[in-house]
Amino acid sequence: MPQHNTLYPEYMKDFQCIADKCEDTCCAGWTVTIDKPTYKQYKRKQKQSKEQRSFFQGKIDLNSNSKSSLDFGLMRMDEQGKCKFLNNENLCSIVLEYGPDELCQTCKVFPRSFSVYKKNEHQEMSLSTACPEATRKIIDFNKKMTFSFELSEKFNSYSFIQGIQMNEKFYAFEIRFTVIKILQSDLYTLNEKIALIGLLCKKINEEENLHFIPEILNSFEELLTEKVNINHLEYGSYFSYELIDFITKTKRTSNKMFNGLVQSAVENVLKDNKLYKEKLNKFDEFETEIQKIFPYALENYLVNYVFKNNFPFKNDSVVNNLILLNIHFLFIKMMAINEINIEYDTKEEIYVKLTNVIYSTGRALEHDAYYFDAMLNELKENNHYSIAHALNIM
Repeated sequence: MPQHNTLYPEYMKDFQCIADKCEDTCCAGWTVTIDKPTYKQYKRKQKQSKEQRSFFQGKIDLNSNSKSSLDFGLMRMDEQGKCKFLNNENLCSIVLEYGPDELCQTCKVFPRSFSVYKKNEHQEMSLSTACPEATRKIIDFNKKMTFSFELSEKFNSYSFIQGIQMNEKFYAFEIRFTVIKILQSDLYTLNEKIALIGLLCKKINEEENLHFIPEILNSFEELLTEKVNINHLEYGSYFSYELIDFITKTKRTSNKMFNGLVQSAVENVLKDNKLYKEKLNKFDEFETEIQKIFPYALENYLVNYVFKNNFPFKNDSVVNNLILLNIHFLFIKMMAINEINIEYDTKEEIYVKLTNVIYSTGRALEHDAYYFDAMLNELKENNHYSIAHALNIM
């Protein structure tokens, strides 16, 4: 097998699944797909002995809504939403019985995420913050996120392929790393950085001539050499309150922790539009205090998000990607401000609360398609599905 350069954030070197020691499990609370080769392998094992038939029977299903070989089958969940292969010690019985090589691709890979850029001919790897231990590694990485290249013989055949066409995606790699440079700038607050990213996406989305993209990127990178005034507060419109108020009061995810954090925020932050604005407008102060304890936690979370999700071109929509980024950031701001008391909480308490806010948001917004689709549908029904409204969300 030919070797490929693998680009990955350096914090990944310290990551290892903590299995039954984890406070949560990746084997419950969502759909777990089985790739076609593994599904057929499990079916073959059922025919080999009574013991193996009993082991697999009633625990896997054919996916009637399958769209590719990746989701050919499904793990069956029990009444509590747990995979039927998960034992009472929160360990996988497939791994215990057959070893990790017999896991389906979904279970082998998570929380790792892979993507491939044809233009640059390299593979990328990162971690999903839907895993609490992965989130801790990002918070614990006590410096600006850096990346490494390594030759890797194992090329992940289940990668998301970033296709290259004659449009702005030709510069997808360059655009994404300009976004990362913005996030890592020391000149601006996180609110201002998100506003800059929104304005960059607006410029890119409006530009019809591919060859002007590098010029746009250069103009935004120049803003990182000397601070300019960005009045991000003007974006906090009533629209934002209306959307979040509707979503939080009418929609629920399958993640109980996220639902609990949202409910608490509804009671303490979303009482009315005035209080909501007052709370969110104090985020810059909150960010400054958090940075004294965990200097790069929120910044690195956003850098990881942008890197992992091929921002802003995953699934082809700049608008969709910008809206999702802003909704992620808004929920994290809203819940962090509500949960964390900088003045009275200990460092360990802040660490635990920040971890819970980030990882539960990752679970709800990146792995609960129904929940996020409900938000998008609400935006579309009210003619708010645009970059201009994405800026309003923040």
